[in-house]
Amino acid sequence: MPFSIRHMDKFMAVDPSLRNSLLRQLEKDLRPGKPLNVDLEAKNFVEETFSQVQEILDVIIKSEPESFVNILYLIDVPEEQLHKKMRSGEYSSFTQLVAKAVLEREMQKVLFRKLYSQGKLDPKSNS
Repeated sequence: MPFSIRHMDKFMAVDPSLRNSLLRQLEKDLRPGKPLNVDLEAKNFVEETFSQVQEILDVIIKSEPESFVNILYLIDVPEEQLHKKMRSGEYSSFTQLVAKAVLEREMQKVLFRKLYSQGKLDPKSNS
């Protein structure tokens, strides 16, 4: 399922509960026991969330580099893919790139979980 951060607003417009699910997933993987401070009703929800994720990752990278690698593994963001994209010159900082990749992967998890719980994602089907 190709997915980009650009699509997040569209998904959340159709199902606003995805906002809360995304925040809970991010909190679980990035900051266990510490809530993210993002307004669920904000028009710029995705941008606010991205900004907070970027700030959190920046702190982790600078103060706990060994934890950073573990977080990438936990969230399932391939390091090699990040390095390849960083070399492309498309991103102004490594933290910006990682925040985008984390947000996209976490949203993908939320969407898969939602579709599966609704019976719309059957691993036994061939479609």
